[in-house]
Amino acid sequence: MKYYFFIFFSFFFLCEIHSQSCESLPIKDENKTKKLEKKFREKPISQKVKGFDAWDVAVYLLNRKDTLHKKWFLFVINKSRKSYVHTKISSEKVELLYKIGLSYFYIEDYGSAENFLTKSIKCMGDSKCSKYFLYLCNLKQGKNEEAEKWRKEFDGGK
Repeated sequence: MKYYFFIFFSFFFLCEIHSQSCESLPIKDENKTKKLEKKFREKPISQKVKGFDAWDVAVYLLNRKDTLHKKWFLFVINKSRKSYVHTKISSEKVELLYKIGLSYFYIEDYGSAENFLTKSIKCMGDSKCSKYFLYLCNLKQGKNEEAEKWRKEFDGGK
């Protein structure tokens, strides 16, 4: 009995750790991100900002629960779509698809998020974080059967 309890607890704990790692988005350089956020706080977003810098600012604002994050995620979507067209390296294309999907998720456009996260899985294969966010997208859209399918994929078929 103790053995089964240990297996169940270990599985639950690992799923909880993994979901936290998917939801905690890293920022490359927090000091640089704070400076960018201050610089573009009131002004329109400049085209000179690179997509990845914009991603960091969007995540920084999201973590601070600032509603301005939606504007930055839209900017990330536009920059990433343009970069996707010009990028020849497949690993960069997959990362761009994933970031576009997450950006749509964080602006609460779950249908578009589902579309891009599905594309990223088709390109990269087994991505637990993509499956986790697909699970959440389907839940938010009320697609419970589809959500259950992605939950099982995320949890390893259990």
